[in-house]
Amino acid sequence: MMIRTCAIFQDGSVKYDISLQELKNPNMAWYWVDFHKPTEEETKVLHRFFHFHPLSIEDCMENVHRPKLDFYDTYMFVVLHAIHQQTLEPEELDIFINKHFIVTYHKQAIRDLNIIWHRVIKDPTFQEGPIQR
Repeated sequence: MMIRTCAIFQDGSVKYDISLQELKNPNMAWYWVDFHKPTEEETKVLHRFFHFHPLSIEDCMENVHRPKLDFYDTYMFVVLHAIHQQTLEPEELDIFINKHFIVTYHKQAIRDLNIIWHRVIKDPTFQEGPIQR
């Protein structure tokens, strides 16, 4: 029930919780958009705003029972599983990634992802971007 954003600009400045429209700023170096327990309407943003392939969006909406990596024209799509700290049940984490962005999608809170989110906020060395390809 939340979309959170972290944007790194070419001048090194960092902004959080900006609108998706602001991600189109030409001075953007890279950004991370996290879909945390998204609603059905928020899930539609994967297609409407990001224009991700329908098959990768379908994988987000369904539970994929195995890790996978798919390559599309402009991004990679990864399905990973984390282990819930108390139930020891798998929790799916879907990731869209290229040299300009990371978009994560998960239906439940993932502790390790939150740790990474807060580390990005505190550690300026993450400003170099997600991958160089």
